[in-house]
Amino acid sequence: MDDQPGRNGCAQDSFCRRRGSGLVGSTAMKRPFARQLSRGTRVRSHSSRDRAGWAVIGLLLVLLLAACQRPTQALPPSPVFRMEAEENRSEGMFPLASVRARAFYSGPATVYFEHDRSDLSEEGRAVLDRLAAWLLDHPEVHVSLQGHADESGTRAYCFALGEQRAAAMRFYLSAKGIAGTRLSVTSFGKERLASAAPGEAGARLNRRGEAVLTDITEGNANP
Repeated sequence: MDDQPGRNGCAQDSFCRRRGSGLVGSTAMKRPFARQLSRGTRVRSHSSRDRAGWAVIGLLLVLLLAACQRPTQALPPSPVFRMEAEENRSEGMFPLASVRARAFYSGPATVYFEHDRSDLSEEGRAVLDRLAAWLLDHPEVHVSLQGHADESGTRAYCFALGEQRAAAMRFYLSAKGIAGTRLSVTSFGKERLASAAPGEAGARLNRRGEAVLTDITEGNANP
């Protein structure tokens, strides 16, 4: 009777060991499965990210090709080129407008300006006085007042300065009795230089305003 508890204890210990061994084995079997499941999840996650990345790259390539195939829009012409076209049209209407008209007018038709200035000098007013007197005797003649500048500023600045100089000439001639409908204002900025000489010698000749006569004929040319 005294040995029974011992045997029962041993039996229980053996059962516990077998049971414990079974539990351990079950846990050991579950761990590799869990690792495989986690590894598979990571593989699928990487694959999804790769597919998403390739999709983004493909979309960027499509947009790039579409941009390359887009037609190029032409830039609008500059105001100076538009004015040149208008002047050419006026010369076509009046063949004697630009070249021969200067020979018909006995006095000088060029006014010079100081650097960065558009106000008329005493010499400039004298030139316009002679021109106004001649225009009053020839009411059928029109005048294109063309402002110019030297190369000391930007293209836009020189264009604006040339326009101011031509406008000053128009204002003075209007005050002398010449109808505004006979006077037109044009600016060429620094696009049409009168002199290519370096320094002040050339710049002084380029800072000018010119009066180009239009609607002129052989009969009314002589002052």
